[in-house]
Amino acid sequence: MLLAAISIKADTSSDILSRAANKLASAKSVSAEYTVSADGRSMNGSITVAGERFRIDSREIKSWYDGKTQWTYSAEVGEVNVTEPTPEELAQVNPFAIIQAFRSGFNSRITNDKDGSVTVEMLPKAKGDIKKTVLTMDKSTLYPSKIVIYLSSGSVLAITVKSISEGMRLPDSHFRYNPLSLPGVEVVDLR
Repeated sequence: MLLAAISIKADTSSDILSRAANKLASAKSVSAEYTVSADGRSMNGSITVAGERFRIDSREIKSWYDGKTQWTYSAEVGEVNVTEPTPEELAQVNPFAIIQAFRSGFNSRITNDKDGSVTVEMLPKAKGDIKKTVLTMDKSTLYPSKIVIYLSSGSVLAITVKSISEGMRLPDSHFRYNPLSLPGVEVVDLR
């Protein structure tokens, strides 16, 4: 165990993020329970990720992304919006997307490495909605325990992962909106 801890300390932020991204990409699916806080409000939810695809379920928002198209239901508005989001937009909705985007879109550095976790600061290479991301990962699993996204608008999204587990391969339909799941809800195509 001591040898593993020594080798992780020698890793660069790119090494750690690369291993985390590869682990996430190779999993059949990953499910997590989380709390997201922003602008003085918090929301509990769950996410299931399989490659680029994801599905988010919370009381306030439901979202499906099949790798190209995203359907987002807002309970407050009472409608489903259909979009083809940018990688930056996906990173704000799917906290795991930021791990996979680090190779092309971010410079990174380790800011804290102790007590079984490692914290990596990620700065975008180009200006956009995301100003900075701080990602804390469990060293043994390489899965995130906390993700804080600082937006150019001044808002801060803090995502605390309560539990995370790997699962089985899921059908494509799991990541697509089914109109029968929300009968009578208006669908607005914004593509």
